[in-house]
Amino acid sequence: MFPFCWGLGALGQQGVEIALEILQGELIRDMQLAGTTSIDKITRDFVMRQ
Repeated sequence: MFPFCWGLGALGQQGVEIALEILQGELIRDMQLAGTTSIDKITRDFVMRQ
């Protein structure tokens, strides 16, 4: 299920905006932890496979 759907169901438009802000924050944090400054610089090398 898409997170923005949960936001929509819970709080309407405001819930969608909150969900998208959370996702954006997580992406920024993950990029910082990975040491990349741009989505364009993310390659397959950043993906771990079991």
